[in-house]
Amino acid sequence: ESSEGLSYQALLLSPVRASVRVGGHDHVVLFDTSASQTGAHRKQGLSVLDGFVGSLPEADRVRIFAIDVKANELTTGFGSAGSENVVSARKRLGRRAPLGATDLQAALTVALKAAGDSSSASVVYIGDGVSGSRLIQTDEMQETVDSFHAANIPVCSFAVGPRKDLRLLGVLASWTGGTVYFDEVRDRSGSLGTRLARASRAKGFFPSKLDAGDSSVFPDVALPVRSDRTTVYLSRGAVPSTVTLSDGRTSLSWKTTVAESDKDNAFLAPLTQRVEASSINSPLAGESFLALAQRDFRQRVS
Repeated sequence: ESSEGLSYQALLLSPVRASVRVGGHDHVVLFDTSASQTGAHRKQGLSVLDGFVGSLPEADRVRIFAIDVKANELTTGFGSAGSENVVSARKRLGRRAPLGATDLQAALTVALKAAGDSSSASVVYIGDGVSGSRLIQTDEMQETVDSFHAANIPVCSFAVGPRKDLRLLGVLASWTGGTVYFDEVRDRSGSLGTRLARASRAKGFFPSKLDAGDSSVFPDVALPVRSDRTTVYLSRGAVPSTVTLSDGRTSLSWKTTVAESDKDNAFLAPLTQRVEASSINSPLAGESFLALAQRDFRQRVS
């Protein structure tokens, strides 16, 4: 509850059971090669990429782009994981020196176009999420994530680097139906790559309509729903008894329960107010991002 006497809540929509993807799936990989991706962070990023590619089924195809100031394709169109096309691209990536800064908006535009001709595709980003070459404007980001949502193309990320923009990566994942994994430099086993491959192949639900009754829910648009993480909305005032998402053919509903007030959730008031002011400020791609928002709030007020 805020100082104005209003109550603020996070609404957690549980993951949905999705059917198993049948047939091939295309993956557009954006690998950050800017100057920040050096040392252990670069090794970890390459390790995750190798684990990712090595975990894909034979029918899946990959395109690999090295991104910094520009997005440079290292493959020649899509190729299967074990093809000379992809193997050669990985070797060129390993030899590429990390230089410059990243224009992430330009890279996302390239990725959306690269995936556009596929009947089933997703984008995988490996990097820190920092668009140091050119900041992404609010209206640009909204237009970008709306385009990915309309095309049913999720953006799944592995966040790695000395300074990560998790808010931007959270926005990408939340609005496109993707997910975000964080770097664990000690993990060289490739398990994170396997998880990223599984996440990239997961089928999601891409609704077009949100119904929360007369309650105030933010963002007030239909967010994609995944099978491997919660979908998070914020609410002010009365909690909706039911939240329904529909794509015009299928409707999914969640019944809500009201938890007791907790002073540790004071961060929800300013967060909800920011999202109400501008929907694109919602980076809550699962409960882990709620925990990050809570931690950041505590650091600011301590």
